[in-house]
Amino acid sequence: MVVELAVSMGLLVATGLFALSARHSSNVNMGFETSSLFTAQLPIPDIYRGTSRANFFDAVEQHVQAEQGVASVGLISDMPGTHATVWRVPLEGVAYPSVDEMPAARFAAASPQFFPVLRVQPLHGRLFGTQDDASSELVALVNARFVQRFLSKDNPIGKRIRVGGAPDAPWRTIVGVVPDLWMGAFDAAPDKNPAGVYVPLTQSTVHAVSI
Repeated sequence: MVVELAVSMGLLVATGLFALSARHSSNVNMGFETSSLFTAQLPIPDIYRGTSRANFFDAVEQHVQAEQGVASVGLISDMPGTHATVWRVPLEGVAYPSVDEMPAARFAAASPQFFPVLRVQPLHGRLFGTQDDASSELVALVNARFVQRFLSKDNPIGKRIRVGGAPDAPWRTIVGVVPDLWMGAFDAAPDKNPAGVYVPLTQSTVHAVSI
């Protein structure tokens, strides 16, 4: 009975915290309209690599787009508010004594349709396009917080960054700046809207996407 009571109390506390978190998240200003959005997560089968990954992404978007009531479809590796992965993002032309002193930013890979679905416009430059594929120049978007923290004195468009601290990581050209879209999470403290970097899905190797 003691064990059952302890487990029950633990479940009650967890349920209460989850309810409070859900209530809090429903009142958060995400920076985009959420009332008409539906999301789902989809693992990417290992058989899809290279150009076949792009075909897979296109097929997913086309099939979902064909469903009744769907206005538009986009894909992203990490939805806003879901603890996107943190990567080191060194800037070209800056010497860092160690990897730990390189800028750190949240990372997500997105399809060209992701930002238009949220009706998000770039603050500077452009968004991803269908031309940003596996065979084209590697590009990236950064959010406003990234610019504020690491590029405040410079025009970010045309600057080059690496995603990852490895010296052989390829350079990516920044082509646009987007608003801060909760790349941290609702329970992240103190930085709920951290510096962030986006890359095209077709130029990434992520293993799952959110629709």
